[in-house]
Amino acid sequence: MKNKFFKIISILALIITLGISSTIHASWKIENDTFTIHNEEAGELYDNNLKHGLSCNCKHIIISGNINDFDLGSLGCFVSNYNSVNIYDTNIFEIKTSMFCNKYNLKKFVCPKNLKSIGRNCFFNCPNLEQIVMPDSLGTINDGSFQFCPELRLILPSSLKIGKMVFHKCPHVDFSKCGKLSTLRETNCETNKVESISFITNIYTLLTKTLSN
Repeated sequence: MKNKFFKIISILALIITLGISSTIHASWKIENDTFTIHNEEAGELYDNNLKHGLSCNCKHIIISGNINDFDLGSLGCFVSNYNSVNIYDTNIFEIKTSMFCNKYNLKKFVCPKNLKSIGRNCFFNCPNLEQIVMPDSLGTINDGSFQFCPELRLILPSSLKIGKMVFHKCPHVDFSKCGKLSTLRETNCETNKVESISFITNIYTLLTKTLSN
């Protein structure tokens, strides 16, 4: 009887240990309408985590950990149905050209905590975007980043430098105290390179999704 009791206790301890271990090492979870991801290895966001939320009906996504431009490209392809995107606890310093443009359902975006720059046309034509949470580290917003975001409401600090047409058709944004970008503009070659990387990343991710179904 005593041996049987200790055997039961051992089995229960193993189950609890396995449960705790799986919780600790879990890299993604879905609770209610929120899809939460912690990404360890940059460049593997889609393969290891993001693809698990493709069939869920989540309206919010929260990402933390290590990601890169490739991961942001993957995220940009699959955020169309999300109302809010939070990448505050990631290591990103710059969001590149056109990364989150034309997201019609997007209402709130929380930028990385150490973000320094938002690229050209990054949130172009997000007609329902109401709120973007920007960190104090943000220094520049490049040309056309928030064009045609009529619901966006912001009061921007005077320390921020902005490009041309950044808040065109954004009647609720006060950017009157912002400075203008005075740094050297990107050359055509550099601009085309960034846009090509974004395009190739998006196409690759879409092909990966198609082949995996």
